[in-house]
Amino acid sequence: MSSLSVLRRRRERRIEQRQRAGERLNGSLIGLGLLFFALLGLTILGLALAYSFLTADLPSPETIPALLEPPYGSLLQPTRIYDRTGTHLLAVLAPQDAPRQYLPLVADASAEATLPETLARATVALIDPGFWLHPGYTLDGLTDPSDHPTIPQKLIAELVLWQEPPSLRRALRERILAAQLVRRYGRPKVLEWYLNSANYGRLAYGADAAARLYFDKPASALSLAESVLLASVNQLPAINPLDAPQAALQRQQEALKNLQATGAFSPEEVEMARAETLLFAPAVSFPSPAPAFVALALSQLERQFDRARVERGGMVVLTTLDYEIQARAACLVRVQLARLAEVEPPACEGAAFLPPLPPDSVNPEVSASVAILDPRSGQVLALVGDTRAGQELAFLPPYRPGSLFTPFVYLAGFTRGLSPASLTWDLPPPGTSPEIAKQYRGPVRLRVAMSNDLPGPTRQMFDAMGAALIGQTLRAFGLDITPTSLDDLLALENRYTVLDVARVYGIFAAQGTLLGQQTSPGVLGEWALLSIRGADGRDYVQWDAPRSEPVLSPALAYLVTDVLRDATVRQDPSLFEIGRPVAVKTAQGSQPGEFWAVGYTPQRVVVLWMGGERLSERPVSGLWLALMQAASRNAPAEDWPRPAGIVRLRVCDPSGLLPTEACPNQVMETFIDGYQPMQPDSLYRAYAINRETGLLATVFTPPALIENRVYLQVPAQAQEWAAAVGIESPPDTYDTIRPPRVSPSANIVAPALFEQQKGTISILGTAAGQDFVSYRLLYGQGLNPSGWVLIAEGNQPVEAATLAEWDTTGLNGLYVLQLIVLRTENRIETASTLVMIDNEPPHIALDFPKNDTNLVLTEQPQLVFQPRVSDNFHLARVEVWLDGRQLATFDAPPFTVTWNARRGQHNLRVLARDRLGHETTLDVTFSVE
Repeated sequence: MSSLSVLRRRRERRIEQRQRAGERLNGSLIGLGLLFFALLGLTILGLALAYSFLTADLPSPETIPALLEPPYGSLLQPTRIYDRTGTHLLAVLAPQDAPRQYLPLVADASAEATLPETLARATVALIDPGFWLHPGYTLDGLTDPSDHPTIPQKLIAELVLWQEPPSLRRALRERILAAQLVRRYGRPKVLEWYLNSANYGRLAYGADAAARLYFDKPASALSLAESVLLASVNQLPAINPLDAPQAALQRQQEALKNLQATGAFSPEEVEMARAETLLFAPAVSFPSPAPAFVALALSQLERQFDRARVERGGMVVLTTLDYEIQARAACLVRVQLARLAEVEPPACEGAAFLPPLPPDSVNPEVSASVAILDPRSGQVLALVGDTRAGQELAFLPPYRPGSLFTPFVYLAGFTRGLSPASLTWDLPPPGTSPEIAKQYRGPVRLRVAMSNDLPGPTRQMFDAMGAALIGQTLRAFGLDITPTSLDDLLALENRYTVLDVARVYGIFAAQGTLLGQQTSPGVLGEWALLSIRGADGRDYVQWDAPRSEPVLSPALAYLVTDVLRDATVRQDPSLFEIGRPVAVKTAQGSQPGEFWAVGYTPQRVVVLWMGGERLSERPVSGLWLALMQAASRNAPAEDWPRPAGIVRLRVCDPSGLLPTEACPNQVMETFIDGYQPMQPDSLYRAYAINRETGLLATVFTPPALIENRVYLQVPAQAQEWAAAVGIESPPDTYDTIRPPRVSPSANIVAPALFEQQKGTISILGTAAGQDFVSYRLLYGQGLNPSGWVLIAEGNQPVEAATLAEWDTTGLNGLYVLQLIVLRTENRIETASTLVMIDNEPPHIALDFPKNDTNLVLTEQPQLVFQPRVSDNFHLARVEVWLDGRQLATFDAPPFTVTWNARRGQHNLRVLARDRLGHETTLDVTFSVE
């Protein structure tokens, strides 16, 4: 091949390679172009979506003129707080109860006055130096949503986006709206709005309100020095001329130095301002008829709205306060404190309800707090804060409870099957002198012990129920208490306000249900607000029906109320004299001179705390009585309906068991159905006594000398108390009157006199002798039988042998055995003896747990077993076993055992044995999950 051909082919290959390279490059460029446009599209789409997300539901800047521009700007009206009717003003969140004065920045034909130019200059220089240059916002502070570096941003954040939580989204929306605001209305208008709405402390919003509060002059009359001071106060509203005058003046001087350095003011202006002596107006206070209640309402308002937004104005708040009840309660407190201090009391409607003070009750250093609640809604009707020397503070101090929560110890017992009728013993400690021992009551029902806060029975109940169960009961009521002993409960360091206590006892008043509103996530509580609406009539929020949360079964709540409402068992029943059913709990505080008085009806809960170094209980109970009467004046008298599962039954007092003929006092008692007593009273027994000898009568005692006497059966641990109070014990020996001489031909050898027997008894003796014809053996019930039953008869003589076999099946009690021997010529000879027949085993009943029940294990699990055991004669022993292990042994009631529960299947066995060996066993199977 010629060289020319070779060269031509090489050139063609080079051209072909260059074409392929160009094609590849063109393909790559096209791909890159497509990728670029795809990314650009995605970017534009992302930005569009982001902008859409930012501007979704974006408010309009036109909101601000609707809020601030006269004459209808809603924020020109301060926030006002009213009672439940909307007719009685409780508080105004402003220095004075008047619309705020709006001043223009630049004079116009309709303006009588304008904002001072010095205030505008100072505000811009100190707060937003770039105000006249930036577009309404800066990117400074973008990562800090709480920072609003420009005046337009401050307006938007405080007036438009105040409901949005701080976030990057809100920060960006704030800047978008700030730019729109400046573009639409211009910087001078924005500055004018800011100066008429800025926070200057002490509820002064707007320059004119601040000028009148601090200098007693309109804003248009402010001097340069005063303008600079207000501008510096606007930076830190807490440092103002009334709360911190020296600090406010110091900040003003620092502001003047800064203003001169930046050129905002000339040296001559600054020097003139420094030379001016500022005179501050005195603070003027406007007392509220319910300062503590207003403080509560404001604290609950803060859970709905930002506090600054509430104070800024434009809201009408209707509260739950009953103005008449509040006025009466506050006045009654002032009257009682004045009486104690021996000063002239104020005139007060309802003061006639206050009973006379006891002698030597003068005490000028007494304070008091009161809460009145509607338990059916959880609404606070009245609240009297810490009051002393006739002055009420907005502060509601907490106090230590003392014995305020002892009913919860008994409530724990009620949850385990006990009732107000259950027996307990109020006994002195061993070794107590007889004079002191007489102050104790001995056997009482739990009703009496709980109503009168008897220390001994309360301690017994606490120990029997266990700290875990009692702590669990308290926590169910929202009381974060875990007492380890009764002393620990009485000496609690925890402190509670009268409102806290009203909420707790209101659960009993509402029969086990807590009613109110949600005060925090998942928590219901007492409430002070009815509705919030704007000054323009727009509704913000309204609370209608209360929320409810069951805490306790209605039956258990009824038991507690039934005890606390019972005036018949109280030492001082005067607290119940209000003409309607009322439950009352009085308590000694943890310190001498401190007292609680708590009471409730179905419609009202009234809680009073009073304290003073030498204060006694009588003035406290007297004031509480007047408060309850004042709170209930316009409410109809109502009683608590008896809930399902509650039964009333006549029982013997104080055993709480079914009455017998020997029972000296019978009462009606309240039980949860299924836990009422089934056995007769065994605390009182009737004995046949020889009135001359004072000994137990026998069949040989002449009938004319026998009388029945009823004796209290005193257990061993109460013998010392019984001797101190003079309670006579039944005789333990029989009458010394002996039967006639025993005949050798007609006698009963066995059973012996008063021997206890059961089953089939062999009767041994003699029926023989001269002229024997036949014999008959009979028995009759009681010491002096009214009738006789034949056991056996025979016509063959018996000497020192078995006369008969006596089958006593079905017989129980005291019987007379009589042998009659018939002789010729119808002559008879008799012999008698007394025998105690016991064929009945002990009786066992167990209310808790029921057989085949499932129990749920709690955080601090303790179960209380309290079997009820009785015998017709004498119990010898009671044993409690669990899963084959003996838990306890008793020889006298109460038979109470506390067990730390464990998960799993369990068998509880109660064994009772009497003196003749009769045994009864009760087995209960239950499980714990």
